[in-house]
Amino acid sequence: MLSENNLKITNFLIIPRPHIGDFIWATSAAALLKKFDKTAEITVIVPENLKEFIIGNFIFDETYYYNLNFFESQNIFTKIFYRLFLFMKSVILLRKKKFDACFLFNPFTLFIKISAFLKIKDFIFSAYECCGYAKTSKELSILKKFKPAEKLFPIETPKDADRVHRSYIYQMLVRKYLNFPAASLPVLPETGNDYAKIEAPIKTKKLKKIAICMQPSKSSKNVWPLEYFAETINEISKRFSAAFFVVGSNEDENKTFKPLLDKMDKNTEIKNLMGQTSLLELKDFLGKCDLLISVDTGTMHVAATTKTNIISLFGMTHPDSVIPMTPRNMSLYAGAECSPCIYKLSFEKYKCPYGNNPKCMEMIKPEDVIKCAVKILEQK
Repeated sequence: MLSENNLKITNFLIIPRPHIGDFIWATSAAALLKKFDKTAEITVIVPENLKEFIIGNFIFDETYYYNLNFFESQNIFTKIFYRLFLFMKSVILLRKKKFDACFLFNPFTLFIKISAFLKIKDFIFSAYECCGYAKTSKELSILKKFKPAEKLFPIETPKDADRVHRSYIYQMLVRKYLNFPAASLPVLPETGNDYAKIEAPIKTKKLKKIAICMQPSKSSKNVWPLEYFAETINEISKRFSAAFFVVGSNEDENKTFKPLLDKMDKNTEIKNLMGQTSLLELKDFLGKCDLLISVDTGTMHVAATTKTNIISLFGMTHPDSVIPMTPRNMSLYAGAECSPCIYKLSFEKYKCPYGNNPKCMEMIKPEDVIKCAVKILEQK
């Protein structure tokens, strides 16, 4: 690791995971680098859908974007062609830059190999896989084939990372490498006047605004039953003067909002905002809400950067590793005997025996969520 006698490092490359939550946590590590040296230049490689969190964000100096839809395409030929194109493009564009250090927060093989072909002095990454269990990280397995040992800095992070928050791990890589005992919070750009665009759709005479996010990320099994959401919303509506707003992407609108609407009581006020806000507009809107009830997905991590209250529902992952970074969060986790299963999903090709209705989420009952919501709304 570095000592105080080492020359200052001024040119960093960060490769975060493409998910909203992971990117937000990575900004806390990037902010730590800026604390270490205000003049440091930070370059980041991120998907285009996160561009709003980059533009106007003072901690990033240069950005290289890629298309996540092509990267994760279900068409095998599209995926292979785009990944090959992305590899060549990234190496050509970034090889001209000489980085003092690269922080690998992304365990995807392609990005590890991209970094291996760049001019980088030191590579910093976790010695163990993100899910823990003392399994040697993919970064170490791949990089040692391309780079000499003196360039590699595998950091001894907790072996069982299922119970350690990823933001802590990201910042630990920075702290241990730089020998810099400090900490930072996530940093997102100011939202400006984005909220004005959605003021009309969310006007209500109700006293409380409650956001609902039913859609997990594409790779997640954290699906809470539609009937549970309906029961929760109707019961809260009976107890409080509240309007409900369903947020998220509009990809599955016909499978989520419309069936939910059919289950609403006549007096329950609920509106659809799915796909109608940008990320910064969503952040602004959530900041105006009294409460967000959400499955494990990026929306709750956006809300964590505001002052809204959150009830987060977890199944396949343990909340300790991905909990929203805010004291205003209440997490519900049933702890099924097969959960957390992220390790088995990642390394053992495990398939959930419960299909699209995982037991770990069904064990969280509407009355549990209602109880938390009542406590929060009564305090407000």
